[in-house]
Amino acid sequence: MSYRVKNILFCVSALILGAAMYIIFRPKAVVSMFFGKICWVSDLQILLQSVSADCLRYYLSDLLWAFSLSCGLQAIFVPDQHGIVICAGTAAVCGVFWELLQLFGMVQGTGDWVDVVMYFFAAIASILINQRRQ
Repeated sequence: MSYRVKNILFCVSALILGAAMYIIFRPKAVVSMFFGKICWVSDLQILLQSVSADCLRYYLSDLLWAFSLSCGLQAIFVPDQHGIVICAGTAAVCGVFWELLQLFGMVQGTGDWVDVVMYFFAAIASILINQRRQ
């Protein structure tokens, strides 16, 4: 399997898993309410509402989305060693920028520092996975 295909699979898988976790563990979010109208999604939200792990509820989906962006950039550009770090760093910087927008009230959200840490973990994971191909 080619480098590009692997990164596309990582990108799509992380994006779907992150979105599913967001929809299931954050039922009061607008997008979750939309999907919550589907019977089995609503049942799953109710079944898992007692899960109170903040990591699952808030942070893991952000990590997965940042990882998805990083792998997506790497699938598009197919970078060398230096470019792998640039693609991963770009994903982390986008996440940090998003959190800053939340912190300063420009978009709705919490501006959480743990999310920033998750973005950097996602970047590091992407770098480690993609450097193995070199």
